[in-house]
Amino acid sequence: MHYSFKKWSYNQSLLDRKLEEETEQAKINTKLSEQELQKQLNEKIKEMSKSEQTRLKTKNEKEMAKIDTKNLDLMRIRYLIEEKVNQTLLVIGYPKKTYSPLVKSIKLLEESGIYDKNTTNLILYVISICNKAIHAHKITAKQHALVMDLSEKLLFMLEETLENAKRRLNAKRRLNAKRRLNAKRRLNAKRRLNAKRRLKN
Repeated sequence: MHYSFKKWSYNQSLLDRKLEEETEQAKINTKLSEQELQKQLNEKIKEMSKSEQTRLKTKNEKEMAKIDTKNLDLMRIRYLIEEKVNQTLLVIGYPKKTYSPLVKSIKLLEESGIYDKNTTNLILYVISICNKAIHAHKITAKQHALVMDLSEKLLFMLEETLENAKRRLNAKRRLNAKRRLNAKRRLNAKRRLNAKRRLKN
């Protein structure tokens, strides 16, 4: 996968500004909705008897145990994909607070030159099936087998992209450090030369 720091640098400031604005508004909305939701839940629970709470808890535990393992496998795959995407965003300079929904993050990495079009399409295809598992759709054996096969190759590719991004970033940092050191040496050499000239005069 081709990684262009120049292209990323060009896009980053505009993308950062847009993400920051959206993130701040989302944080405000989330905080308000969480407070209201917590208040509503507390009121609802107070209306229930202890026996009713126990009955519902037992029922929920039984229903959790009945979740199809194929769905659970695909949920885990989606988790791993999002983890790799978020780690890559962090490496190229996006702080965690600016992370956006998964599909938007993937598009962001494509726009920044991290993922190519084919990689983006493959990730989105796998995620589309994984999302069905999350949203309680029945997953067929064929869908499960396909995702398990594709995800093994995809996760390897995403890990490779992440490592390449780390290497390129480290190389850029070393180059910048070397440039700063050389500039400092030239400055010191110039100062010594000027001092020597003043002594002669």
